[in-house]
Amino acid sequence: MDQLNSARDKIDTCDQLIINAFEERMEAVEKVIKYKQEHGLAIYDSKREVEVLEKVLKNVKNPENIEAVQYLYQEILMISRKMQSKMLFPFNIVLIGFMGTGKTTVGKVLAEKLEMDFIDIDSLISERLGKTISQFFHENGEVAFREIEKAVVEEVSNLSNTIISCGGGVVLHEENITNLRKNGKTILLMANEETIYNRIKTDQSRPLLKNGMGIEKIKELLQYRRELYTKSADVIVNTEGKSPEAVCNEMIKIILNN
Repeated sequence: MDQLNSARDKIDTCDQLIINAFEERMEAVEKVIKYKQEHGLAIYDSKREVEVLEKVLKNVKNPENIEAVQYLYQEILMISRKMQSKMLFPFNIVLIGFMGTGKTTVGKVLAEKLEMDFIDIDSLISERLGKTISQFFHENGEVAFREIEKAVVEEVSNLSNTIISCGGGVVLHEENITNLRKNGKTILLMANEETIYNRIKTDQSRPLLKNGMGIEKIKELLQYRRELYTKSADVIVNTEGKSPEAVCNEMIKIILNN
């Protein structure tokens, strides 16, 4: 029994040391974040995370603990990114723009880089309806869909530190943008008509693509919505010829400098 109690006491001591070290580490992380922000440095550095993990694993004495330590530090690095995003982005990052401009793809990459939650409004609506947006459009029409969209937009606008990807028509109702801006910055993603067409031409899940939407129809819709998009945007980013990673880095830099 004495041995058991002694071992438990040792665990308690180690736990306290771990807590103290963790809090010191998070204080240091906060200083790094502030320094990066003040000097315009890249917020997320994947190479640095790899270096940290490599250094940590080199210090593991018992090889049997390597896997567990690796898992532990991956979680610690994730927590650090989450802390960073909460400090720098206490608001939502709202992605708007025409279909095919990369909102969902870029949003997911950005959420992973910053360890922020990600919500795709169209996917959320589809999940709640129990059917695709395209099916709902066919059965109930666009007007009915836009009413549901407004309700969901109002709901998700109450979140914080979340990446929100909006459907292309969210700008059709000013109420949506008013709600989204209450606790968020709106980022308009843009691409030219040909790029949009090539990205979406085979995607029949999009209701407006039914009956074979061509480039001319895309131009027509873009022309109609162009002013609504630009008026609704706090930041505009052109995704043309850029990787999702490059778009994310550009967005982060612009947001932090605004």
